[in-house]
Amino acid sequence: MNSRLAGKRAVVTGAAQGIGRTIAQMFAAQGADVLSCDINAALDADGFAADLTQEEGAAALAQATRARWGAVDILVNAAATLRFAPLADTTLADWRTTTAARLTQGFL
Repeated sequence: MNSRLAGKRAVVTGAAQGIGRTIAQMFAAQGADVLSCDINAALDADGFAADLTQEEGAAALAQATRARWGAVDILVNAAATLRFAPLADTTLADWRTTTAARLTQGFL
């Protein structure tokens, strides 16, 4: 195990699958203490489930992070929800879901 991230505290969102999951696993393998977060509950025992497109979810993650460590060294915002369709086939609900996941969650 490489320990170049030993002692670092990392929060990784979108960590239940895909890029977020791989980043969380790689950070842990490098020695970081990782708090994984995802809207889906399919996380390990140390995972935190939250909808980061909502103020309550973002606030809960921030509170959990402060309670656990007090501060964080690394933040990876890998959470994403996309609804792909031609513009003419995109509903307002799809648009709102995508923009909330891509823009609002980063703002919160």
